[in-house]
Amino acid sequence: AKDVAEKAAKDVAEKAAKDVAEQAAKDVAEQAAKDVAEKAAKDVAKTSAADVAKKAAIVTGGLAAAGLAAYTFIDPVAEMNRKNSTTYTITKIEDNSSLIGTSAALISISPGEKISLNDTITIADSDSRPSVDGSYKPSKIISDSQFEIVIPSHILTNGTHGKMTLKTDYNTQLSQTTQAEGGVVGNVLGGVGSVVGNVVGGVGSGLLSGLGINYVWIIVIIILIVFSSSSIIAMKM
Repeated sequence: AKDVAEKAAKDVAEKAAKDVAEQAAKDVAEQAAKDVAEKAAKDVAKTSAADVAKKAAIVTGGLAAAGLAAYTFIDPVAEMNRKNSTTYTITKIEDNSSLIGTSAALISISPGEKISLNDTITIADSDSRPSVDGSYKPSKIISDSQFEIVIPSHILTNGTHGKMTLKTDYNTQLSQTTQAEGGVVGNVLGGVGSVVGNVVGGVGSGLLSGLGINYVWIIVIIILIVFSSSSIIAMKM
């Protein structure tokens, strides 16, 4: 009985130690990946498009390098600060309510802006009747210059005037920026980007998902792999 009890206690202790170690390793891996991804995103934002174009030219033989050279990578922090400090002019406020369901307004702004459903927009000095002044989460993005919001009641008279500000955060801008940059890099690298994407999608994303890392970091890491690949090829050539 003593031997059995000691064995059971030992097994429980070993399992508990293993569980703690695995959880600790997972936490460390996730934090490390996030730290590397965030630093890399900021570093990429500081890299000139001309330098990236040179690397792309080596990989693709110059295809689309000219187009990439004209693209400027955006720092998510700078983009967040710019959007949060900009006042946009509202040029139209139109009732967009359905016959059955919630009331909605279609807002047109100038200049156009990439707004996310996660952003908070604040409207002031609107001249519609009733006024749509207040803070909202966009319910639908139509284009860079138009979006929809849910309002308490139908607009009886459309408006043509107002001011809008928005509140966005770093993660939202990081997601938008890395998706845009990933598209540019993918177009330039063509098949190379496709292969890397498939490999990472089939293997890497599963690993990252297992670690609990969200899609934003997966996108960033894909971009890092593409950039690293182009750098290695450039060095070898």
